[in-house]
Amino acid sequence: MRSVSGFSLGTSMEHYRCYNVYITSTNATRVSNQVYFRHKYITMPTMSPESHVLEAAQKLTTALKGNIPADSATAVGLTKLGELFNQIATAKAATAAKQLAIANDRQTIKMHPTPTATVPVT
Repeated sequence: MRSVSGFSLGTSMEHYRCYNVYITSTNATRVSNQVYFRHKYITMPTMSPESHVLEAAQKLTTALKGNIPADSATAVGLTKLGELFNQIATAKAATAAKQLAIANDRQTIKMHPTPTATVPVT
């Protein structure tokens, strides 16, 4: 893949599905129909394993509340199990969030206002 680095100036109003890009190597603007946006310092958010467990606990609790006859001993046991599972998952997620906040406080993040755009050379 041949490409050059530049900065996105926005969409081109004169051309369909094209972008205006400032090319740093030539100090000029270019219209391109293919642009790859990437940023060094901002990553895409992902779900942590703790978030998956918390979501599963909430779904389990919801499922257990809806399908069990309320007057049975099984319902009481499963309700307690669902609440216990939800409490443990919430506690684990809170612990993970605190650890993530501590880790983020230790790092310094450099922010740039405009993402870098890579334009293929044609």
